Amino acid sequence: MYQKKIILFAAFAFLIVSLALSLTVWSTKFTASNISQVNTANSLLTEHLKLSDHSYRLFKQITDEILLGKSANQSIVRNKRAMIRETLSRIRALEIAQREALGPEKTRGSVEDTDNLEMAINGILKSFAEVLEMRDEQSRSQKIKFLLEEQIDNNFRDAINLALQRQSGLVDALNDNIENRHSLIYWSALVLSLLAIFLTILGSLALIRNITEPVNQLKKGAEALSQGDLQYRVPLGFDAEFDAIAESFNGMAHNLAEQKQLRDTLNQNLEYEVAKRTEELVQLNQTLQHNDVSRRHFLADISHELRTPLTIIRGEAQVALRQKNAGDADPALRDALSQVLEQSLFLSRLVDDLLFIARTDTNNLRLECAKTSINDLVNDCCQDMRHQAKAKSMVLNFTPTAEPAYAKVDAERIRQLLIIVLDNAIKYSPAETHVQIDTSIDDQNILIQVADQGHGLEQSELPFIFDRFYRSQKVRRESLPGTGLGLAVAKAITDAHQGKIRAEVDDTGFRITISLPRLV
Repeated sequence: MYQKKIILFAAFAFLIVSLALSLTVWSTKFTASNISQVNTANSLLTEHLKLSDHSYRLFKQITDEILLGKSANQSIVRNKRAMIRETLSRIRALEIAQREALGPEKTRGSVEDTDNLEMAINGILKSFAEVLEMRDEQSRSQKIKFLLEEQIDNNFRDAINLALQRQSGLVDALNDNIENRHSLIYWSALVLSLLAIFLTILGSLALIRNITEPVNQLKKGAEALSQGDLQYRVPLGFDAEFDAIAESFNGMAHNLAEQKQLRDTLNQNLEYEVAKRTEELVQLNQTLQHNDVSRRHFLADISHELRTPLTIIRGEAQVALRQKNAGDADPALRDALSQVLEQSLFLSRLVDDLLFIARTDTNNLRLECAKTSINDLVNDCCQDMRHQAKAKSMVLNFTPTAEPAYAKVDAERIRQLLIIVLDNAIKYSPAETHVQIDTSIDDQNILIQVADQGHGLEQSELPFIFDRFYRSQKVRRESLPGTGLGLAVAKAITDAHQGKIRAEVDDTGFRITISLPRLV
């Protein structure tokens, strides 16, 4: 529907433009035609004036001939007669063209006037010829008087004046016609322009109203949707195109409302499930925290309680071995006592590690920190572990920092940390290799790096090696000795000193790097 209105408006505009163009073309042609006719009429006036001039000159020259003799001015007389004939010929041609253009009604009498003029001129010339042939002076004088007063002053003058008046009237009529047509064109163009302006404004206002109203309704609908009012509907009743858009808009609003309702329902269900699961998780977390606290207390308690009987067992085994060594002893009994002593020592170390971890979990670990030379401490640990390394034909290389490196630490705990790392390096490295120990200073930290040539650890196992009781695949596969608590204890000691410990593995082997705050 709206497309039809636009097409009608465009057709109306095209009609107005066509009318204006037609009026312009018609006025141009009309003006050109009238200008041509006016030019023709003016040319006729000019030719009549020439004819009058030539005729009077001819009459004067003939009069001179009468008075002066027949031989006077004969060449001039012949020339004027030729010019009169040419002028009459041009007048006849122009009058014929004028009659063909304007019609016989408007040019009535013009051709006849020319005939009368030619007859008058011929009659005058005939009378002049008769006068020239007369010998009686009295008759000649009367004839000349009649010729000059009647034929020339009255008949010829009246005829030429009549022709001039007729052409002047025709020129005036043509000019009046041009003026009238000009006024008609002017007022027609003015009326047409005013009508076009009025209808254009009226049509534009109608089109604007037809566009603005539905667009405003769509705008209100969009604003309502943007503000969350999904129940708003755009009214119908506009053109078919806008009604189709409004129906699509209302359908979209309906779908959005249904989706919002579905989303709200799902959100409510989700919030209920989340609240329910959260409550369950809180309860489980509280239970886990309670169990974890109980575990820690149990671990601390059992570790503490196991220390006493293990100490007794170890002591009794040592006493029994000393007594049996004094005399002859049964070898099987001695081996059994040695196994008891060895296992009691292993259990004592395990209990000590468990007790240490339990204390770090409960924040009951007490550190006796003092200014300590890290280079000296590392060197002492290397000396302590050389006997164990020598048993596997291994070499411990220690490269200290060039400058002193001091840290405020618990020396015994750091010693324990270093022993654990060095013990692992020796234990899990192939025989006849070497372990490189370096200390360095990085910004405000002291770095201790222990690098061995063991290749049993996979890259994927690095994130788990500091977990409690974690043992690598190679250790489990080859049933190598160990509890899986060593590196966990090392990390606990490092964390207690506000330091960091990390592990790396590559083609050259395994590296442990310990970072401790430097004492400046």
